[in-house]
Amino acid sequence: IGSQCMSCEYKLNDANIENKDEVSGFDVCWRAATGTKQEDMGRNQFVADIYSLTKNTLANFLNENKYTFDNLTAKDFGLDEDGEPAKKKKTNCEDTITNSQRQWLQVKSVQQQHTSSESSHYILKKGLESEMEKWQYPLHLIDFETISPALPYFSGMAPYDVVCFQFSHHILDQNH
Repeated sequence: IGSQCMSCEYKLNDANIENKDEVSGFDVCWRAATGTKQEDMGRNQFVADIYSLTKNTLANFLNENKYTFDNLTAKDFGLDEDGEPAKKKKTNCEDTITNSQRQWLQVKSVQQQHTSSESSHYILKKGLESEMEKWQYPLHLIDFETISPALPYFSGMAPYDVVCFQFSHHILDQNH
């Protein structure tokens, strides 16, 4: 196992398994390589699923036998227990988070098994507000509806070419 697992073509999840008899090649490979039990395969997320993970970081996790989110701590991302960078970097903007913090939020959210009644969203409110203050009204929003038909509609189209069949234009005033 290694960085190639991040883009494994044999990885199946609940959304793309058509019948219960299908087996994920990723699961078979990881079970054999890591000793993970079959019943633990579906409930754990693997370190290869971490957002924007570098190959070196993945290799370090695997070398330390840290295969799932359950094996990770904030320290693995260079953060303290509160999820703050262990080494404070000078930043001119307190309303941003580092990539390591973003990754830890993903892992921590899965570890805490948020229910539908709990929010697992993390919003940088100050940053969002300061960005929204720059917006110039009225805002013009365009929504396109498309399809990718297997059978081409028009001459010169290929199968699964995108066809726009509807659009809408919405105007949002400052007082909405």
